[in-house]
Amino acid sequence: MNYLDGVVSDIQNSDSLHIVEFEVENEHLYMMSLEIPTIHVGLHVRLAIKPLSIAIAKRFSGSISFSNRLFASVKEISEGALLCSVRVDFKGHELEAVMSKRALQNMHLRVGDTVVLFVKASDVFIKEVL
Repeated sequence: MNYLDGVVSDIQNSDSLHIVEFEVENEHLYMMSLEIPTIHVGLHVRLAIKPLSIAIAKRFSGSISFSNRLFASVKEISEGALLCSVRVDFKGHELEAVMSKRALQNMHLRVGDTVVLFVKASDVFIKEVL
């Protein structure tokens, strides 16, 4: 599991849908949820993102519907028979993404590469209030 500490910076809602904006290391992350705990702007929280929920792009240009985009550098790649673990550095935080070995090979991903991490807002959740 990946964890990032942040501060709630905005909350929007419509009916039962909530979109919460967090500031994490001077970047903005968004969470979309049908239910949210009692939170408010200014609250410090620990966010969680599953390794399988992070998509990685190399030399990305263009538009994409993912709400969350983080720039990182590849620090370590562990290859298995079918899956690979890619550990990246995002502003001093180590995050892990899991992808297929085929995807890793097709991307020619290497340690030291600069990448973009994409996470859907529905894949971000609050682990705990700090």
